[in-house]
Amino acid sequence: MIMRYSWPALVWLLIVLVLTLIPGPAIPDVGFSFRIDKIVHFFLFGIQMVLTAYALEKHTLSRGAPAHPILVSVIFSIAAGVGIEFLQRFVPGRSFSVFDMVANTIGVGIGYYVFRYLRKHNRL
Repeated sequence: MIMRYSWPALVWLLIVLVLTLIPGPAIPDVGFSFRIDKIVHFFLFGIQMVLTAYALEKHTLSRGAPAHPILVSVIFSIAAGVGIEFLQRFVPGRSFSVFDMVANTIGVGIGYYVFRYLRKHNRL
């Protein structure tokens, strides 16, 4: 039953993994004079948070576990962001960045509030 609601979050996490673990030289130059990667981090991990919270909350309503689906979603999404940053240390042309981890975490925080707003207004 959990897969019924979890597959979007899992597919999204796979997409995030693939995009963030592309070797640096393989990333095309988009020609922007400013770095938009922090904004991308906000969106990637904000969406991850919303999808994970939705899946776990639906599972909680149908099965009764985990006890705090939103808290579990926040912890999971932050851990995914931190884990991906550590993995980037081993990818050519990529590097570990504390600033990216902060951007990921802020994205999770924004995703938390987006999820609460959507749930409050019956949009989920």
